[in-house]
Amino acid sequence: MNSIRRVGSTCAAVALLAAGGIAVASPAVASAEGAACTTYAAKETVNIRNKPSTSGAVVGSLTKGRTVCGTVVKGDSHTACGVTSSAWVRFKENLYVAGACMKVGKTPL
Repeated sequence: MNSIRRVGSTCAAVALLAAGGIAVASPAVASAEGAACTTYAAKETVNIRNKPSTSGAVVGSLTKGRTVCGTVVKGDSHTACGVTSSAWVRFKENLYVAGACMKVGKTPL
């Protein structure tokens, strides 16, 4: 199964940037592990990395509109989707996407 499908079908962690800061959005839902997470959708196709840094290996991609459920973490500063930030969304086990490229979304697939 390719990375996009695995990510789209898995509860994942994602950040939302608002006016240069991190805003954690509602609604929160329970992940497969029972922990609360927030659902987000990709604003555009974004790389999935193995650590919250642009030096992390790209292990897949999340296409525009795909949703994930996850939590916000602080990582290395980066510029993505026209915004410079250190916010990353962690999902599954040690998978990360740039928070600036995510928005509040619908229930994960």
